[in-house]
Amino acid sequence: MATRGRSRDQETYDDSAIESSRRSNVKAKPRLSKRAKWWILASLLAIFTLSTLAGIPIGSKPNPSVAVTEPYMSIRNQMLKQDPEHVVPNNIYDASVVPANSTFYQLENLDQGNGQFDRSVSYLSPLSNSKLNAFGTSFASHFGWKIMTKTQKNGTDSYYLQKAGQDGNVWEMLFQISPPPANLTSLNSNISSVITERILITSFQ
Repeated sequence: MATRGRSRDQETYDDSAIESSRRSNVKAKPRLSKRAKWWILASLLAIFTLSTLAGIPIGSKPNPSVAVTEPYMSIRNQMLKQDPEHVVPNNIYDASVVPANSTFYQLENLDQGNGQFDRSVSYLSPLSNSKLNAFGTSFASHFGWKIMTKTQKNGTDSYYLQKAGQDGNVWEMLFQISPPPANLTSLNSNISSVITERILITSFQ
């Protein structure tokens, strides 16, 4: 007995049924809510920001095992005279010192209220240049300043230091040891150097 062949309509129906069954077994992928997408984006941005900042030199860890070579005092009281709004964070003031036998000389407002904080304080010191250089490197290490560069020009030693502030900014100090003006040495022969500490916010740009 001859077997009847399937009609085209029957084959088309069977194919449609198979495709419909296949689709019904495929689970739809859940869509993320707007809130979930926002959190993912915020997390990625935070990771990117932290990884970027990790590449910026922001100082060293304080090393109390390194003794400061001279007794010292903070520059805070003098600097606050030109920092009434206390822009400089406490941990930067705590790490900004001069030898205890220094005599206050002058203040200088370099930013004049325009732009980022940039001001300095100077002291007169009876210590020799070699002792002040030893003081500079020792207090930088002790208090966690990173020495970026050290230069010497026309008898002036300049240390460029950097440290992260508690306010989230990166702060820089220019620690300078320079010869005193002739009019000062004529008045006081014990003066051997002028110490200047210039405090400013470092720009990332």
